[in-house]
Amino acid sequence: MTHEPTIHIVDDNEAGFNMLASVVGEVYPRVKTYASAREFLASRQVGETGCLLLDVCMPDMDGFELYKELKARGIFLSVIHDRPWRHKDGRSSNKRRCP
Repeated sequence: MTHEPTIHIVDDNEAGFNMLASVVGEVYPRVKTYASAREFLASRQVGETGCLLLDVCMPDMDGFELYKELKARGIFLSVIHDRPWRHKDGRSSNKRRCP
């Protein structure tokens, strides 16, 4: 049996991770979603090979902190960082503080 890598989506915005999971799932069958960085860290899948689609603007533990924690645990995944889009006038589409 071949172990396929998993695409892990970590985003506290349910609509965001559902949309990403739907789009990615069209071309790649192994997609897992997590509503927070802590949920991902607590999961059994945290050590699986794959790629991490990571929202950098999350409350409690942001994407940068999650990446540092994974590195400290010796877990190295390819990471694609995502952040909220901005309006033309510079306002964020997200009310959370974002680095």
